[in-house]
Amino acid sequence: MRRRRSEGTPQDIAASLLLDLNANHRIIEEISEGIEVQKRPKKLKTGSWKRNSEKLGFLDESLRSELARFFSQAEDYNMHVESAKRYQSVSYLSGISVERLKEPLAKSRQG
Repeated sequence: MRRRRSEGTPQDIAASLLLDLNANHRIIEEISEGIEVQKRPKKLKTGSWKRNSEKLGFLDESLRSELARFFSQAEDYNMHVESAKRYQSVSYLSGISVERLKEPLAKSRQG
């Protein structure tokens, strides 16, 4: 297995977070259009946040708070996706509103 390169500089961390945010934006757009729910549901990307959430001192407090809010909601959504996959039913995804994810995602991407 190939080892991931370390994200040591603030630019590397910001780029990694932005990649995850852009991927999540595409997934959320597919969900809101109803494309993704009919197929196999995808989990939102949270790996960069998990690795780097303690290293974001270079960002504004408001942006850190929006990132924390979005990734917290993304983790909640991912738990619903795991339940849907485990029980082979997309009804578990009806409990979470995609609209709730759009606002903090948009604010995070702007920062």
